[in-house]
Amino acid sequence: MINDKQLGVFSKANGKRAHRGRAYRGKTSAGKRGRGLHNKGKGAEKLRPSLRANLNRGK
Repeated sequence: MINDKQLGVFSKANGKRAHRGRAYRGKTSAGKRGRGLHNKGKGAEKLRPSLRANLNRGK
């Protein structure tokens, strides 16, 4: 199960280290919402990959 790419996320060896600091990196659903990544359509191209990369033109 550890070597299985789809289920390896849930293994003990990988799980704790892989998800460490997700909240601080803006990877959670609330973090993505705060960064504006839930938007689609016209204007959303300025939000990806990040606001900083697009000189804060997105929000």
